[in-house]
Amino acid sequence: MALVAGAALPLVTNGVASATVAKCGHGTCIKVIGKGLHVSDVMVSVQRGHVRSGYYFAKVRYGGGNTEWAWSDWINGAPVVYMSQLSSRNYPNGVFICAGVEETQDPLDYADEICIKVHK
Repeated sequence: MALVAGAALPLVTNGVASATVAKCGHGTCIKVIGKGLHVSDVMVSVQRGHVRSGYYFAKVRYGGGNTEWAWSDWINGAPVVYMSQLSSRNYPNGVFICAGVEETQDPLDYADEICIKVHK
């Protein structure tokens, strides 16, 4: 697993790399924990010093325009939202997991979302 931008923290175990990847921007952070193409946890949080109220989301952008969404209920500034719908599963090589906080639950490509690429 690697980042589009940011830093990965690889831990080598039995020759297989696992990683915790985090990226922040526009007041929101995404954290993805996994090993290879398996993602064990997807979390969305507010960036330090920011307060974000709204619908927290994470989405998986597959190739060909297919996108899978996970939304929270309306939240008034939660520190961390665990996206269980997108956690504990394997993903195809090269998908992007993106996150943000918005005022509506419209399935759009938002200009302020942040993304991490999952790959071997």
